[in-house]
Amino acid sequence: MMRVNGQALRAIRERSGYSIRGLAAESGIAKSTISAIEQGDRPVPLPATIRALAGALLVPTTALLNPYEEDNDE
Repeated sequence: MMRVNGQALRAIRERSGYSIRGLAAESGIAKSTISAIEQGDRPVPLPATIRALAGALLVPTTALLNPYEEDNDE
């Protein structure tokens, strides 16, 4: 399970000069989804969503993930 760090997503988005609307247009991900991820209401989006956001922001997917999350799916 990959948890997205909403604060990291917001910081990278803003540093990249994107509004939520702009990132939505660039990534193909709905504005409401991006907003929910940033606010922590949707911390576990689909892997394809994480890849699309990272690709649009030109960062590795790991830049968007919670660095303190342990994989407990064993």
